[in-house]
Amino acid sequence: MDNERMKLLGLVVGAVALIVLKPALAAGIFLFGVVVGLHEAGHMICAKKAGMRVDAFSIGMGPALWSFQRGETEYRIAPIPFGGYVHIVGLDPEEEGAADDPRAFDNRPLWARALAIVGGPLANYLTAMVLVVLVMMAWGGRWAVGVVSVSDNTPAAAAGLQGGDRILSIDDESLSNVSDLSRLAGKAGTYTLTITRPSDAKPKIAEQPWFREGDVLLRQGVSSDGSNQVVFTRRMSKPDGLFGMGVSQALVEGADPSLGEALVTSVRLPLETSIGIGRALAQALTAPKSGSLGGPVAILKSATDEAQAGLLRFLLFAITLSVALGFFNLLPIPALDGGRLVFLGLEAISVKLLPSPAVQMRIHSYGFMALLGLIVLLTVFDVRRLL
Repeated sequence: MDNERMKLLGLVVGAVALIVLKPALAAGIFLFGVVVGLHEAGHMICAKKAGMRVDAFSIGMGPALWSFQRGETEYRIAPIPFGGYVHIVGLDPEEEGAADDPRAFDNRPLWARALAIVGGPLANYLTAMVLVVLVMMAWGGRWAVGVVSVSDNTPAAAAGLQGGDRILSIDDESLSNVSDLSRLAGKAGTYTLTITRPSDAKPKIAEQPWFREGDVLLRQGVSSDGSNQVVFTRRMSKPDGLFGMGVSQALVEGADPSLGEALVTSVRLPLETSIGIGRALAQALTAPKSGSLGGPVAILKSATDEAQAGLLRFLLFAITLSVALGFFNLLPIPALDGGRLVFLGLEAISVKLLPSPAVQMRIHSYGFMALLGLIVLLTVFDVRRLL
């Protein structure tokens, strides 16, 4: 048996073992790989449509475990699932032979280069839109904000919020998107949260193990999925900034939407989620002790938790993750897609504003090292929270 087949066999055996022993973890890793893979596929498809030559497409980072050639592109699967890449010839202007290749990145028109860069985030937003329509038509109900995880020593932890909670409203104003959290309760104050929580079928809210003085029972009963749900209000005090919890979109009991409503929501919801992520990022940078920034380990843990909670919550988390990946890649930071778009924008205004190719690569290299350092730092914080 040749080396290539041995690697493929090892990959299959390892994947099967992980699925059998840790199915939720396997689902989380799979989701991460799919979201990243779709992002890179967006770059590849748009680059090829724009007449560029793509030498390699990889799902995962590191040496290839399995690969095959189709046309001019080598497709690879690598062992580290928290990443992926597409090699577009000439994206590095100092690449040997790129200057004389008419299909190299820098030799294509401005619109073609912009399309190749935007293709990745666009693929993530399109993925989120498709998933929104799918879950709305398959499950129905209305949108709310779901609590995925709660960080220690944060306002959310002090308020007794738990993973699996669904926040329906704040001070009687309904929530339909994660962006509503910072809009309605971003500032310091005391707020009344309406929460639905899976719980024991107790006749009185005071008999619930999580009951706190001041909680008010609104209703309880069996939901469409067969679980007992309690809807109650709870007072929460917090300072300026974030709640200190991981959130995603959620569906709760409500009227079934039409296809038209689902299509409209598939456009509105990713946009509103992007606004919410932007607000949360701004608050996290001004109040870093809020505990809401997480790295790959925190994301993987959230994906694993949501997979354990069922298919619907897993797909809802996939919507938030897809939007988040698309949004962060559009930030105007060197080494990210948004950073490359900044240089293309400068070129569109005037070529004189554009730094030399060598300077651009140096800027992107510094940005990449800074991002890598941030990821390592966030991973350390994630591991410390889990220990």
